[in-house]
Amino acid sequence: LMALNLIIALGVLWRDKVSYLFHHQPGTLFHEGIGRVQLHPATTSSLGMALLSRKSDDEIRGIYPPGHSIDGFEDFDSLMNVVREIRGSGFAALSSRPGHHSVAVKIGAPAFAAIGVSGAIEKLELNKYVEILREKANSIEERI
Repeated sequence: LMALNLIIALGVLWRDKVSYLFHHQPGTLFHEGIGRVQLHPATTSSLGMALLSRKSDDEIRGIYPPGHSIDGFEDFDSLMNVVREIRGSGFAALSSRPGHHSVAVKIGAPAFAAIGVSGAIEKLELNKYVEILREKANSIEERI
């Protein structure tokens, strides 16, 4: 994945946060990506959203009870609309600005982690990166 010249991330869900086990910036050494990033809100991370989508609606409601603010979302219903889209597509894609996307897929069945890339990715390119990530996720699954 380093040849893609994008941010590469591998993480797990912990409550309402993503714990990045690996978060590599282009142009840095591989090992510098290990444990580099602190906990991040799951709802503003493609990895977090991919992992939230594997949970039941009731489990997600338990993470974000009524009155709880949800980073990046107006309310619980708007979050669940996106979660349902992710469940349907099998991947999570977020955009922080035009021409910059992050995309992630789950690892495992049931999912225990997610892998993703982010950077100068156009919306029309997302499917290409989803396929690359699915290949990498399958490779990880085969080795576990």
